[in-house]
Amino acid sequence: MNKHLELKSIKEVRAFIQENNFALLYIWSDQCSVCHALYPKLFESVKDYQKIKLGKVNYQVVSEIAGEFLVFSVPTIILFKEGKEYLREGRFMRVQEFNKQLKHLNFMM
Repeated sequence: MNKHLELKSIKEVRAFIQENNFALLYIWSDQCSVCHALYPKLFESVKDYQKIKLGKVNYQVVSEIAGEFLVFSVPTIILFKEGKEYLREGRFMRVQEFNKQLKHLNFMM
């Protein structure tokens, strides 16, 4: 089962992306009810993809995330493939569409 890693600095975020071929960032905020509702669905979507590593970043703790990755709202998910942005979803993520994209990506793995 895939677990998430709580990333607490921009340095940790950069290292996480570099060290994992498939790195998924979940950028969220404590005061965001959508963030709290979406995360379990996202976790469920990626749990069977062992190659996708999930990193959870609190926007309020790592405020530099906004400038470095152009994050304007939360929740935002960014999937990196070999260090390059492959997929981005923000605020109102369509979980079924995301699952289809994961299945397509699974063929490439």
